[in-house]
Amino acid sequence: VSWAKTLGGSSFDDSRSIINSADGGYILIGETSSFGPRRTSVLVVKLDGNGAVNWAKSLGGYSSDNAWSIINSADGGYVLVGSTQSFGAGHWDALVIKLDSSGVVSWAKTLGGSSIDTGLSVINSADGGYVVTGETLSFWGWSGYSVLVAKLDSSGMVSWAETLRGGSDSASGVSVINSVDGGYVLTGRINGFGAGNYDVLVAKLDSNGALSWAKTLGGSSDDSGRSIINRADGGYVVAGYTESFGAGGADVLVAKLDSNGAFSWVKTLGGSSDDYGSSIIGISNVSYVVTGYTESFGAGGVDVLVAKLDIDGNGVDLGPLTLEDHTNDFVVTDAPLIVSTQSMTISDVALSTETITGSLLSSDVSLEVAINSIVTNPSSVPSSMPSVSLNTPSSSPSSSSSPALANQDDDHDDDNFVPVMSNDLLLGIVVSAGALALLAAVAIYCRCCKTSSYSLPKTNEESGLGGVSVSSDSEEQEVDDIERQEVDRTLSKSGQMFRPAEEDDTDKVIEMRSYEAVPADNNQTVSF
Repeated sequence: VSWAKTLGGSSFDDSRSIINSADGGYILIGETSSFGPRRTSVLVVKLDGNGAVNWAKSLGGYSSDNAWSIINSADGGYVLVGSTQSFGAGHWDALVIKLDSSGVVSWAKTLGGSSIDTGLSVINSADGGYVVTGETLSFWGWSGYSVLVAKLDSSGMVSWAETLRGGSDSASGVSVINSVDGGYVLTGRINGFGAGNYDVLVAKLDSNGALSWAKTLGGSSDDSGRSIINRADGGYVVAGYTESFGAGGADVLVAKLDSNGAFSWVKTLGGSSDDYGSSIIGISNVSYVVTGYTESFGAGGVDVLVAKLDIDGNGVDLGPLTLEDHTNDFVVTDAPLIVSTQSMTISDVALSTETITGSLLSSDVSLEVAINSIVTNPSSVPSSMPSVSLNTPSSSPSSSSSPALANQDDDHDDDNFVPVMSNDLLLGIVVSAGALALLAAVAIYCRCCKTSSYSLPKTNEESGLGGVSVSSDSEEQEVDDIERQEVDRTLSKSGQMFRPAEEDDTDKVIEMRSYEAVPADNNQTVSF
């Protein structure tokens, strides 16, 4: 890890997408309830190459607004997509915002009907416009979601909009890319076709939105596509998650398709608990990197997961994951999607824009990185297979399991080895022992004084002036309470030790905080 930062204010702040900027920095988007007019607003933050904040904006209205995806635009600005309760025709509308390179709003549009519409992904189109995909409840009643696909020109005007649906069941489009033939390929999830409840959906559209083909991939439980990329051979690679196969409750899913939608291979990565894939990228046409989150490994309840696979989907020694090949286990079906052209309400939006200066707190973070070797098809691997564990709290490395420790004792005989203690260390131990003995003696003396009988000065009541008398027993209880309070002050809510800042030692104090992510608005229904 080169660097890691936290960004936020006094309330809930969340990041959902990040891209490279033209100047070598980064721009991220999400939502914030720390800034903006009310509830949650879209959060946009520009960072330089070292993670320092160049500028930050909150965008929104007087209800809830959020963002899911951002891209660089051809003019050096940015286009982001999300959803809004503050504007539009229905309960939620898809929100598309165009920013210049400084974060100033060029235009903002809502797309939707009378119910719930959400934008989840956006790409540049070959003609200088944009294609948005997401999900909608506005055009098929309340029987379930449909995939929403809309084509916009460079000014945000809608060229065409349509829904893709599997009869009376639900479907959503989570990620969309350009195809080499000028069309578009999207992935998400759908139920009503295939083997299980929800199946991975991959659909190919031409440049006008007409359906070329659609495939589902799944098992007996829930499976979903979250991210899709092009490959040099004209095919595609999808990442997401599966609850149908793998090592745990949910596993990361990575699948390779050819240009006609036929699946070449399907792999799962995970542990004994839940592991989800959220995004995938290709590296020089020789490997893939997939990211998501894991409950099977790491330092806490849920940790960020990053794993690298080669071009054939095999592991490259990243992540304590079980890698399994389920190419022949998943059920692949042709999905006879219903494609309908929709007349959506398109609205210009006057966003409330707040430039966040000084109040967005940026902090360096010391991350714990756990690295273990991948186990492939564990049933065929001996139980004694060695593994490497670095910075893993739950493991205790030994010479037999860690190559880094294997040869430490080669230069001496263990039986004749005598540890050497420096004079400074010896002096420190002696001084510490003396200090502890002195503190113990003082504590015993004080306890003896408190338990002996003694007389308190007369209170005002005893002097005829009113008041309350205090006995020696209550005085002892009060002192005990104060002692317990002093001990409690050394513990944070998460059980981590800290100490109050001293006037001459403030630069050495590390403040430790415990955060809990709480949804900003119970009415928000965007989920996938």
